[in-house]
Amino acid sequence: MKHTLILIPDTHGRKFWKEAIPLVKAGSPAVFLGDYCDPYSREGISDKKALDNMKEIIDFARSNKDRVTLLLGNHDLSYFGVEAGLWSVFADRYSEQYSDCWHQLFWDNADLFSTCKSFKVRGRHFLMSHAGIHPEWVDCVPLFDDLDKNDLLAIAARIDDLFQQSLHSNTRTGFMEALSVVGYLRGGMFPAGSPVWADCHEYLDVDYDGITQIFGHTQQITIEETEDGITELPAKAYIAGDNYCIDCRRCFFLDGIGQLRYLDTGEKM
Repeated sequence: MKHTLILIPDTHGRKFWKEAIPLVKAGSPAVFLGDYCDPYSREGISDKKALDNMKEIIDFARSNKDRVTLLLGNHDLSYFGVEAGLWSVFADRYSEQYSDCWHQLFWDNADLFSTCKSFKVRGRHFLMSHAGIHPEWVDCVPLFDDLDKNDLLAIAARIDDLFQQSLHSNTRTGFMEALSVVGYLRGGMFPAGSPVWADCHEYLDVDYDGITQIFGHTQQITIEETEDGITELPAKAYIAGDNYCIDCRRCFFLDGIGQLRYLDTGEKM
């Protein structure tokens, strides 16, 4: 089966991403959806192990720079912008001990990172970001007032341009303020979060004609209760219209006709 594009959701120190290595080496492009740091202690992954795992991801991305895209999530931005004061909303499980190491790692490899990536399969556009682009967030950001609010690809391109400009300016900008927007479902004060903060359940009534959004950020898990206690198991992806949240601790791929499938089983969604 043809693997047109490999999709790798939030790793948080996990190593499931390595399933994609042979396919990328064989020529398939891959997109990581961000959130490489701040592991869950209940999974037995230390901050140091997560940092080492990220170094492997960066080495892999740099060795396959023409095929691998690294997107940024809210956890990553907590470290990316801390020194220059670019970021004001810090994610859970923030590591004070390794903050300088994470900051240096991100900045030393800033050329590898972006915020959005689009891909076209058989006339349909697929847009990847960490948490999706929500129209209510776009409406509250004046930086997009000159764009057609239904032109999601143009908005995504503007988001990435503004991010790169913010990095090069090394100062806090209105765009970084906009990325800090958190929606009601995450305890924020807005109807919807930014492309690194939106909750997947905010997309129930969102539809961009001809475009499928694929993102992570909202972990999908199944709770299994046994005599030995409670176990967390990866769940299937969350689907709301043409919006797919695949934060399931497993890799996915788009096949030759644009069908999203689980990499380990080939099962279609």
